[in-house]
Amino acid sequence: MNTRAIPVLVLSALCSANGYCEEASLSLGAFVTNKSTVYEGGENKNSPYPFVDGYWGPFFISNGQLGSFIAGNDHWGFALAAGLANLEDKSRGHSKQLAGMHKLEDVFVGSVQAFIETHYGQLSASYEKDISHQHNGYSANVGYRYSLELGHWLIEPAFSATWINESISEYYYGVQHNEVTSNRAAYQPGSASYLKTELNLVYFFNRYHAVALGVSYSQLSNEITDSPIVNHTSTSSALVGYVYSF
Repeated sequence: MNTRAIPVLVLSALCSANGYCEEASLSLGAFVTNKSTVYEGGENKNSPYPFVDGYWGPFFISNGQLGSFIAGNDHWGFALAAGLANLEDKSRGHSKQLAGMHKLEDVFVGSVQAFIETHYGQLSASYEKDISHQHNGYSANVGYRYSLELGHWLIEPAFSATWINESISEYYYGVQHNEVTSNRAAYQPGSASYLKTELNLVYFFNRYHAVALGVSYSQLSNEITDSPIVNHTSTSSALVGYVYSF
């Protein structure tokens, strides 16, 4: 599941609210994340990753994707984007028990995204399609977040639901006939879903320096948890990082 708990809109929301940003903005940083794995015999993973968040007029880079807003204003918008998908741990938690299974590759997706800002929070929706022909699957996501500013703090709870079609389910959680063992039956899942809850905290020292914390919890549907290579009904993650805004 997606473990990047500090999305682009966390920082851009505070940026806009405090008048920090102009027509162009760029933020760079580094995060360390700890995430659990769903896979049988897999291990939780600690890993660093870079943070790049920016926009120039209608164009933006966020969460490994490049895109452009095609319609909207400060309160609603539609965008098109393309980049690296962030659905699952492609190493399967480095599980020795699953070492002989088909290799999971990086997947590049194209997406359509939309959001609506209200006094009660932000509603968002997106549709993603594999454009790298790794699994040729597609997914849809709807979410809600609320940003609360308290002095230098930004506190943001968020909730989302993600649906993935059977091609994605089979790619990540299926067992092909040539992968069957005495302890692992063939498995061909249908479409699946998961519900995610997040809490993100950002502390701004000034307009340039900020630190961020995030935790998330995802509840998986039966189509995922029934897989013989999955031994968890949920996943969780935590991260901490530093961001510099130019």
